[in-house]
Amino acid sequence: MKKRWGIFFLLLFFLTSCGSQGQYLDVPEQQEGFFLDTYIQIKIYDRDKRSVLEQAFQQVEKLDKQLSSYRAGSEIDQVNQSAGQKPVKVSKKTFELVKTAYEYSKQSEGLFDLTIGPIVQLWRVGTDEARKPTQEEIDAALIKVDYQKVQLNETEQSVYLKESGMSLDLGGIAKGFISDQIAAMLREAEVTSAILDFGGNIIVIGKNPSGKAWTVGIQDPKEPSKVIGTIQATDQAVITSGNYQRYSEFEGQRYHHLMNPQTGYPFESGVASVTVVASNATQGDALSTTLFGLGENEQLQSEEEVGAVFIDHENRIDVTPKLEEQFTAR
Repeated sequence: MKKRWGIFFLLLFFLTSCGSQGQYLDVPEQQEGFFLDTYIQIKIYDRDKRSVLEQAFQQVEKLDKQLSSYRAGSEIDQVNQSAGQKPVKVSKKTFELVKTAYEYSKQSEGLFDLTIGPIVQLWRVGTDEARKPTQEEIDAALIKVDYQKVQLNETEQSVYLKESGMSLDLGGIAKGFISDQIAAMLREAEVTSAILDFGGNIIVIGKNPSGKAWTVGIQDPKEPSKVIGTIQATDQAVITSGNYQRYSEFEGQRYHHLMNPQTGYPFESGVASVTVVASNATQGDALSTTLFGLGENEQLQSEEEVGAVFIDHENRIDVTPKLEEQFTAR
């Protein structure tokens, strides 16, 4: 078995030759850290915002401890441990995230499913424990995957998984949700020019220090160190789901981490990556995963209002009409 993490990021290009405006820094205040099982970086170009940056990372750490499926004792872990036994009262943010994930699961008719935990835990793609499970193991795990067996109680603010062995895995939406919380926090602190990179989930606040739209690069799925196209973005989230981001190899065959809740195997939809541009990262995160599973043709029939870039296994690019003016192939 061979394990590999793809270089999971979207390249950001900022042409400094034109110079920044007086209210902004030439060199941003920035901070990095490893949370949510990924690398996070925030850059703020506004002056005198160092304390805001530090507060942002404190909040990231707090939310990570609360919402991570992999942290023992997190609220999500408590819900999973109580599956089939009792509802668990959770915090407002945790309930909001689970409810949002449930709504996207319902909208996608289970193609995005917040209860995919048993399948994710079975494969453990991208980790030292990764392995290819047997069909019998997959069939047994699939019985435990069903978003309709999640019971949410608004009054009690509780979450209940109705069957023992069920487990939430919010990896397809948690990064987007948390980055939205941090972006809102920065805007409230009057930050007007910033970049948030949550493991390749990008949020840009305002315009770049030169007063222009940010140029966000989309990775080439075949050569992730290169850029295959760029998107002009202002106050938007740019989110990519790709088969190159995290994967494992078994007997010479590659298996990526984007799992199909209906088959128990990695999605096989004919696309290598899907990039969604949305007003918020929560929506972008859930939609990019769902559209990766649907594939290009299904998306064009059902989601014409979504701004998305599809790249297939031959690096052919298709852009939805909503995004044509923002996208440039390289």
